[in-house]
Amino acid sequence: MQWRLKLPDLEPLTSYRLIAALGGTALLAAGFVNPSDASLIVVWRYLAIVSMFGLLTLTFTSKWIRRHVGWMACAVNLVVVAYLCAMLYATDLAADSLIASFVGVLICGMVLHRVVLVVVFMTVAAAMHVAVAYSVAQPVIEPISVAVNTVLYVLLVGTMLAMQISARERRRNSESLMSAIFDQSSDALIYGYPDTGDVVRANPRARQLFETDDETFIADQIRDAVLSRHPADSLQGILDQARSDPSWGEVCEFHSGLGRRFFGNLALRRLAEPYHNLMLARVTDM
Repeated sequence: MQWRLKLPDLEPLTSYRLIAALGGTALLAAGFVNPSDASLIVVWRYLAIVSMFGLLTLTFTSKWIRRHVGWMACAVNLVVVAYLCAMLYATDLAADSLIASFVGVLICGMVLHRVVLVVVFMTVAAAMHVAVAYSVAQPVIEPISVAVNTVLYVLLVGTMLAMQISARERRRNSESLMSAIFDQSSDALIYGYPDTGDVVRANPRARQLFETDDETFIADQIRDAVLSRHPADSLQGILDQARSDPSWGEVCEFHSGLGRRFFGNLALRRLAEPYHNLMLARVTDM
């Protein structure tokens, strides 16, 4: 089994609220656990905390903020980067501060949900790091080294994040298209697990044809219609045959929720991996 890190696919507003709450709390806790004597660091840390909790509050009170929450989050992320750059400046470009700053840039970039936001954020963050590198009087690391590594890092991370966002948008568009096709089909369609009888989803045509909103009732009628034509102990064999034969189908008699009898062409289709246990039942009214 292949393991990979995958962030929850949350709605953007929800994810921004969650990150603002967690990030603000983390920075506040960090200030108590590891206080700094440098006033520059303290000022930017509390400015970042206020920005995060301010964004969290305004997303509940301002419609304008909710409409432009991505850009507001980008601005707050840049305040966080300014705080990281303040640490970098106060420590004279120490290696641990540089690593922490790069990690912070990665985390801030990962919460953005549009490619243009990532491009703007990464560009400004890189400019801030380069400016800080050349403003330190006695740097531990050569400014040119910091500048080059910053540009390369931002290009790499920015490209990866942009590709991830584009892939997620394509997947969402594909899911929306498939959902529209499913809902608007002229045939009754039901997704479910025939081995357990659990129903995942039924389209509007299925509810109309079977004259009920009870999806479990629809699934039971399909099973009973099959068993009316075959012995009860042959159900598993029929399912196995339908899984292996994409052309499997037969005419069955069904009963609606209002007691109406009708005939329909039943087809069962096995879905591809990783949904191999899930099957699609299609009933075409005759």
